[in-house]
This record gives sequence, C-alpha cells and structure tokens, in this order.
Amino acid sequence: MGRVLWMSSGTGVRRQGTTWGEISDLLEHGITVESIYERISCCGKDWPAREAAALLRSHSFDAAGVQEGNGGPVLGYVLTSDLQDDRVDKHMRPFIPHDLLSFASPLADALRALTTLSLVFVLGRNGVEGIITRADLNKPAARMYVFSVISLFEMHLTYWIRNSYRGASWRERLSAGRLEKAEQLQRLRQEHRQDLDLVDCLQFADKGRLIAKSDKALAALNVDGVREFESLVGRCEQLRNNLAHGQADLAGGTDWGAILNDISTVQGILEYSDTQVRR
Repeated sequence: MGRVLWMSSGTGVRRQGTTWGEISDLLEHGITVESIYERISCCGKDWPAREAAALLRSHSFDAAGVQEGNGGPVLGYVLTSDLQDDRVDKHMRPFIPHDLLSFASPLADALRALTTLSLVFVLGRNGVEGIITRADLNKPAARMYVFSVISLFEMHLTYWIRNSYRGASWRERLSAGRLEKAEQLQRLRQEHRQDLDLVDCLQFADKGRLIAKSDKALAALNVDGVREFESLVGRCEQLRNNLAHGQADLAGGTDWGAILNDISTVQGILEYSDTQVRR
C-alpha cells in the first residue's frame, strides 16, 4: 500500500511530483527570499552610538543599516552589540558578497547561508533594502519548506522499511509496546475509514530504528553512522512536531545552525535515496 503514494499499482511508474528532484525544484523556484525578508531599519552614520543602540534595542533589532542621511543609500551595517561609544560610523561593517541575496533568490539559498551566518541582507533596485535573520525562519514560507523536506524524509523511511524487510518481519525488531502503539493508531484510523498499513502507523522514531537495523536500508540511504542517523531522525521528529503543533519558535531552544545542518543532511539523503528508488 505504501508504494501507491509513489508508483502506479498498474504500471509501476513513479508518480508525478513525488521525487526529491521535482519537490526540490518547486521549493527552489516557487518560494523566494521575498517571502520572509524584513525591510532593513537604518540609523545615520553620524548618530551617537549609545543612542542608536538604545533605539535598536527598544525594537529588539540585532542589526541595522547605516545611511549617509535620511533616505539615502545603505552604506553598511552595524550590530547593536557593537554600539558602545563614539559615532555609529566608527562601528560600521561593510557588506560582503556572501552576506547578500536578491529578492528573487530561492529561499533555499537563505537557508544555506543562515547555516553559518546569523543574518543576511537582501538587495533591491536601490542597493540593500532588506534583512533576514534566523528568527525569520519561523515564518510560514520557511515552515512549509522545512515541513516538505521532513515529510518526504519520513516517506522514504517508510518505503525502505517495506523494501528491506521480508513481509512483516520488521515487527520482530520492535518491542511489544511500540507495536501496540502502532496497532492502536491503526485501529483508530480504521474507525475513521482510513485503510492504512501498520507500517504507516509507526512513529517517526520507530521507522528510524528499523532503518538502523537493516544493512540494506542503510545502504539505500547512504548512511554510515547508525547512532547519528537515529539521533538525526529523533531531531527531525521533534522539529516535525513543533511544526505540526504551531510552536512559535521552531528552534525551541535548539541552535538554528544545527537545525539547518540537519535539513541539509536530510536533503543529501533524499537525493541519494531517490537514485536507489528508481532502480
């Protein structure tokens, strides 16, 4: 039953819109930086640094642009934490190419940049006009991106469990308690006329454990470290739950850089897995 999501039961041909390549293309070109950026706030280069810092902190801004005059071009930027004394321009930092994106840049580019940077700037017709921080990754467009990646990851785990275990032999690899939870969920869904296979009712972490116990599945996903893989699945499950439950801050106390690294790792797994699914 799980294969029906991906392949026609009659022809065995992969269904349109189910490969990572197709979904990646949609995410890359369908969601852009423009969907999450904020207009950059600015201060004058000759402003007293302490006054500028107080103003920026009152708005919870970690950074701001620096202008020659009111409405002039943005010359550079300052971090609020740097504004201790003297004038603003004494603390100004220059824009460098890897800090810059355009409004039309794919959202994926912003995610890649924010893996190592705490903020990036957005170029418009008049130079730098916007800013993106990791906090902006809590916005709906970024949430859709992350949810799509994680959902497809879980689908791949389900596929390789079916593909790597003979029949229902995977049941022997789970505890009675974990099986009972899956059976309870299956019965509940059947009451709502959802005819799902038991493997579809497994928890995300259970699927990760089953993959970790199959050499065939690990090879199909190009996974080397079993413990790190199970840990990755656990973190993805928590992130998926945060998304599903509408948690305001997806990071939830976790480092955003670590989350973005996990998303990048999952994307690499999906790319490799797709090449194996097509075989």
